[in-house]
Amino acid sequence: MKINMKKEKKYFIFIVLIGILLIPISCYANNTAGNTSGGSIFSNFWEDGKAFIDDAEGEEQGLSADLFSSEMIPLIRIMVIVGYIVLAIAILVIGIKYMVATPQQKASLKQKLIGVLVATAILAGAYTIWNTVYNFMLQATTG
Repeated sequence: MKINMKKEKKYFIFIVLIGILLIPISCYANNTAGNTSGGSIFSNFWEDGKAFIDDAEGEEQGLSADLFSSEMIPLIRIMVIVGYIVLAIAILVIGIKYMVATPQQKASLKQKLIGVLVATAILAGAYTIWNTVYNFMLQATTG
């Protein structure tokens, strides 16, 4: 009887995954329930979950304007800059390929260029909308 290699690989992967799931794992992470003795990740599971929920309910909910402006604005600006750099590189690569392409390849490159231009418009539009909404909300909250 010949065993199919694909089925054999699937069975092997399945057995390995089950074995990994059944290995007892010790957890020495900082836990909020006061149990610092380590042990299995399943010990004091209920108490740890309840302590986590109680801690979350005690904290102030929401995102303050200071936290948003100090954490998110630089991240958003970096993402927009990276997006524009990627778009500029894509336009340069397509332009260089267009200069040395045959007529058949030029048609394909024009379609790719249309996609890049749409991506540029979406990136610029998203940043403009985000900036407008942020400034509006900033004026509304500061008075």
